[in-house]
Amino acid sequence: MKKIKLHEVSLSDRESLTKLINSIKPNAIYHLAAHGAYPTQIDIDQMVDVAIKGTLNLLVASKNVDYDIFVNTGSSSEYGLKEKPMSETDLLEPLTFYAATKASSTYLSQVFAKQYNKPVATFRLFSAYGPYEQPTRFIPTIIKRALSNQSINITAEDISHDFIHIDDVVDAYILAIKHKDKLFGRIVNVGSGMQYTNFEVAKMILPIVGNNVDIVRESYPKRPWDSNYWVADTKLSEKLLGFKPKNNLKSGLSKTIDWIKKNSNLYL
Repeated sequence: MKKIKLHEVSLSDRESLTKLINSIKPNAIYHLAAHGAYPTQIDIDQMVDVAIKGTLNLLVASKNVDYDIFVNTGSSSEYGLKEKPMSETDLLEPLTFYAATKASSTYLSQVFAKQYNKPVATFRLFSAYGPYEQPTRFIPTIIKRALSNQSINITAEDISHDFIHIDDVVDAYILAIKHKDKLFGRIVNVGSGMQYTNFEVAKMILPIVGNNVDIVRESYPKRPWDSNYWVADTKLSEKLLGFKPKNNLKSGLSKTIDWIKKNSNLYL
């Protein structure tokens, strides 16, 4: 932590943002701010303020900085429902306001890169999990209940996601610097290329935890964006970044369970 220096500024304050960035002169900018990814975040205006206005402000504020790479963080939700692995060239069909604002930030980033010849890229994240994930998210919730020997409630068992451990996400972002010359205006999926159903994830967690509890299916109604097919096409990330996740789901879950046990005050 001694090497980390924190600066606080609002993405809505372009003037202050510009002054700060010009003083820091970063060689890499990772834009990870978001609003609307969690069920409690329902303020549409704030989604627009963060994903659209905030992204534009950050791009403009850093325009005169000679950075190596600017990575805007997108979301697989931009794609909407597909029946094949989601590819960066697919038509975007967002089903939520959050997804629509993330798609907008992707387009802004692409245009900015081309208009001003800036090394701006968008990484479309799939379902990242691991340490410090919000306790109410799917995987932490399942782990908490399994550790507490409580029954596990899930949606329909066939709802699927492409889960990727946060360590692998960080690796992808680090690779962005190494391969910056290939990323001008590009969109790159950051996923595992594998999909698992909610039921399969719950079943995988139980033997790792060592408790055999009931899994109650269809405990929650299906949402409009829930799908039995949701997986990244990873060919481009392999080609441009040489990126291959080091963690499969089982090893990633094991690491996450160990971390939650050690940090139970945050989760249990």
